[in-house]
Amino acid sequence: MSSSSLLPSGSKPSSSSSAVSTEVKSKERPKKRLKFSSREVLDLCWSRNEFVRFPDLLARQEAKLEAEGAVLDKENRMWAAEAYRAYVQEHENSEAEFRISNTVDFQPHPPLDFCWTNDYVSGISSISHGAHKPHGCDCDDDECDPETCSCIQKMKDLDPETWKEISTFPYDQNGNLNPDVPVNSVLWECNDLCGCSDTCRNRNVQFGRKYGVELFKTDNGRGWGLRTTEKIPARAFVLCYTGELLDGYGTVIKERGDMYDKVGQGYLLYIDAWHVKLETLYRPYNVQRKKMGQEPLPLNSDEIKRKAAIWHRQWKDPMLTVDATFWGNISRYINHSCEPNLTIYPVYFGPEAGYIIRPYLVFFSTRVIPKGEELTFSYSNDDREDDESQPGQAAGSSDLDEEDDAVEQSASQFPRSLSTKGFKGKAQRKKLETAEDDSELETIGAQKCLCGSKKCRGKFWM
Repeated sequence: MSSSSLLPSGSKPSSSSSAVSTEVKSKERPKKRLKFSSREVLDLCWSRNEFVRFPDLLARQEAKLEAEGAVLDKENRMWAAEAYRAYVQEHENSEAEFRISNTVDFQPHPPLDFCWTNDYVSGISSISHGAHKPHGCDCDDDECDPETCSCIQKMKDLDPETWKEISTFPYDQNGNLNPDVPVNSVLWECNDLCGCSDTCRNRNVQFGRKYGVELFKTDNGRGWGLRTTEKIPARAFVLCYTGELLDGYGTVIKERGDMYDKVGQGYLLYIDAWHVKLETLYRPYNVQRKKMGQEPLPLNSDEIKRKAAIWHRQWKDPMLTVDATFWGNISRYINHSCEPNLTIYPVYFGPEAGYIIRPYLVFFSTRVIPKGEELTFSYSNDDREDDESQPGQAAGSSDLDEEDDAVEQSASQFPRSLSTKGFKGKAQRKKLETAEDDSELETIGAQKCLCGSKKCRGKFWM
């Protein structure tokens, strides 16, 4: 519509009035809200941008109907939800129940802004550091013997402190973790290269989700979430987090992080498990000391953690991050809670198990989860009592500035959980404690917590 058509009848627009009209309209025009399906966001991922997939077609059809002012009636909303459910069930490595429900508004399903993958999609050119020959045991029975199985031995080699007193399989006969397996400890499953069969007790996560879940719209502004459709036992495997593997220190992750801040949401999970540092940092640092004629330091000493962290600044190999923004599965919908019922274990299985720096990030239940309860995990390992360290999480041990977080991160003696933002030093944690409004929280990369748990801290790292 021209500017003259906005003027009273008989009026002629002057050049000045036209300019004013344009200026006013530009100020009043609402700023475009970025989505994960926006072109400038999709341009960050060539493998998602270069090809048209079923989610794109369905999303375009729904956008077309919306642009035409059409309102999806109940029947069409049910069809759209069923199409989304069929897409998940076709691609997921699972025969367990999957539902979608929304009693809050008329959105039939979450935005179709990602493509499904049951595995990692490599977003970096190469992974070399910590690469071992793909490993399989030579057990020739249906079930391995934990005393002789080389896969169990590999697990002990990666995390000797944790497994030195344990001589059984990590899983019981039902596939749940044994009670004596410490939280967040490394797990190495038998795989296709092994001589044992699929009935081996040391095979579990590789077979996919076993328990029914429902994707549902939350009623308190937390978007979509996941809840159970059946009771889940304690220490049971629930879901595996998948997505793109990216260099956690590279420019790509920084560009994406900046864009995700504009969108107001992200799905980054850092692979910063203790045993990865042990295998790729502390042991190589001792090798370097030997070459220089120095005595190797104990691997569990504070000295090697601090000195290796300083040496780490010269390290060129990547520490990886999993980005489930463009590629992933339904685990991307698990919301944060300050009192979660899930925790993450690093698990190795499959043909890529030789790469120490890329374990799968796997959710296990921390307790019995009743039917209908929402699945949650802590987005930050700082959600703990001030003077206590939860098993598997690091406790800072010195007053360090923000730039020295890497040193403090390496000061823990324990394996630690994996988090969306990595470990925060005391300076950063102090900022979180003193932040009072949304703008202050946004400045430091945090937000208000709406988990509603009894131990809710009111805010958390995004």
